[in-house]
Amino acid sequence: MELESLFTGSKWDIMKELRKSPKTPLELSRILESSSPNISQQLRLLELAELIKKERSKGTEKGRPETKYSLTRKFSYIISINNLTEKKILDMGEHHSAILNIWFLQNTELHYYLEKFFWLHEDIFKSSEFIGFLGSKENEIELLIINKNPDELITVFDNLTIIREEKSKKLKALFFTPDEAGRFSVQDEHFISLINRVHPIHDPNDLLNKLKMNNPGI
Repeated sequence: MELESLFTGSKWDIMKELRKSPKTPLELSRILESSSPNISQQLRLLELAELIKKERSKGTEKGRPETKYSLTRKFSYIISINNLTEKKILDMGEHHSAILNIWFLQNTELHYYLEKFFWLHEDIFKSSEFIGFLGSKENEIELLIINKNPDELITVFDNLTIIREEKSKKLKALFFTPDEAGRFSVQDEHFISLINRVHPIHDPNDLLNKLKMNNPGI
């Protein structure tokens, strides 16, 4: 099977849903408004490609066992037409995820500064639950960071500037603890507006999606 066909139509929609959480074929059929036979066929193809897996629950006293599907791993499908002309499915580590998330920012001028921030300050990424891009001005990049000990990072950002040739950009951040993020995602309009517009760079435990699920209005 051609790789491209795995990432189109119903198969692509299925994988986007399974990224959020494991689901049964019936749940997928309902969410995607597609017939059960079609969903079952697409699931078989994705399973043969080893992109998804199924697990049968033991069931309960009141219900029968059910089969749920989930992604086998984190991966990306990459096409390169450059000095290297190639296409492949790449298993993703956290550094792959961060760099690719940066590359998906529309403003390509920012890529260098954020990539360099990642490589120079991997310790900040490793200690943080979430790092996201909020916006930029001519000489400034604003981030949202969720970290258990934000006080330890505030002084780092006092003078955090990334230089490229004759240009420089200062990195600024809004800090929240995981507990604050959980509370504010339910009741704080300012924080809700932030997570509505933030572009995730580092989100190893899918925290942004969980915060959005706290508030159905988001």
